[in-house]
Amino acid sequence: MYYTRQLFQTIFDRLEHSENKTLTQVWMEFSILDCITTVSSACAEIKPSTLNECWKPLLPEMVQAIQDDSTISVPVTEIVNIASRLSDEEFAVSHQDVKDLYYRGRNFR
Repeated sequence: MYYTRQLFQTIFDRLEHSENKTLTQVWMEFSILDCITTVSSACAEIKPSTLNECWKPLLPEMVQAIQDDSTISVPVTEIVNIASRLSDEEFAVSHQDVKDLYYRGRNFR
C-alpha cells in the first residue's frame, strides 16, 4: 500500500506540473528509475509490525502477534484520496479496490 500511495502521489504531482499531458501520457513516462525510487520510499515507511506479520509464517515463535489490521485504514484512505484527485473516470479507485490489492498480496506469501 505504501508503494501504491507513493505511485499515485508521483503521478498526481506530475499531472499538476504538466499542463498539456494526460494521465495516460504521464503514466507512460513513468520509468524504471521512478519505480525504484518509489519502492525505496515505500520501504522506508514499513513499520516493524508489518515486518513481524511477514515473518510470522516462517518464525512464529520469534514475532509478536498483530491484534488487528486497523493500521491499513489510513494508507487506504490516502490512496483513494490521491486517486480521486486525478479526476479521470478511467482511473476510479475505491477503498475496496485498495483493500483487495492488499489482501491479495498477503495471500501470496
